[in-house]
Amino acid sequence: MGDALGLRRLWWSVVARPVEGLASAGHSGAPLRTGLAALALVLGTYTLILLVFLLRDYPAAAPSVLPLTAEEQYAYQIWYQGRCSWP
Repeated sequence: MGDALGLRRLWWSVVARPVEGLASAGHSGAPLRTGLAALALVLGTYTLILLVFLLRDYPAAAPSVLPLTAEEQYAYQIWYQGRCSWP
């Protein structure tokens, strides 16, 4: 029963207060903060790119950002595959 209580305490310290949990285990919270900062930077960059595309009226789920119709893209793809195919 004591082990289950320790496991719950460890789980709670990791989920609810990770920096304090790391400090009580003898580790600094710097890697956690660095990881969260990197995650925020990546998500922020992708959000900014998505906002730029949406503000320029590109559909977010478009297969390509080129100003071509689907038929033109398909024609270029067929041309390229025929040009680069092995004999």
